Amino acid sequence: MLKLASELESVNAMGIVQSGCEALGVHEKPGIAQALGYADGAAFCQRLSEPGNPLHIGSCILVFGLMAYFYFFGGDGGSSSGGPSCSARHLLVKTEDECKKAKERIDGGEDFVGVAKEVSTCPSGKQGGSLGRFGKGQMVPQFEKVCFDPNTPIGKVMGPVQTQFGYHLIMVTERTGIGPTENKKES
Repeated sequence: MLKLASELESVNAMGIVQSGCEALGVHEKPGIAQALGYADGAAFCQRLSEPGNPLHIGSCILVFGLMAYFYFFGGDGGSSSGGPSCSARHLLVKTEDECKKAKERIDGGEDFVGVAKEVSTCPSGKQGGSLGRFGKGQMVPQFEKVCFDPNTPIGKVMGPVQTQFGYHLIMVTERTGIGPTENKKES
């Protein structure tokens, strides 16, 4: 193990890290660096590639991990420079009647998060229905149609929406990269 570690240390880690950071555009995506406690992408990349940094091997692994994240999940690293993206909450139930009853409760003043925790059959229900950020092509078409429609108001409960999973109530909390609603957030 020590021999492998010493051989990996002799690899030009600085070049690998700098190349990886450039390929990812980390300098232009401050969200990654800020999430890790750095002021900006440049400071993050500089620290990872410093000679003598005990994290040379870890830095290479981290950069390749970030590259995989960007490739497979379309992550934007906290930036909206990628394609259209959306953040939303939803709740999922088996029947349209259950969905309408949940919507009546929310329209009557109950908190979406609380109702989702109580009635949703989706694992995200435990987090109040939060789906986090996602891009086009990551959700089923009926769901995506609501989320990426510029006419869907931010923060308004939409539904029932039927998919192969059941019936959803959907609340878009943020949307970027689509026309007139670009960069709007729920207040």
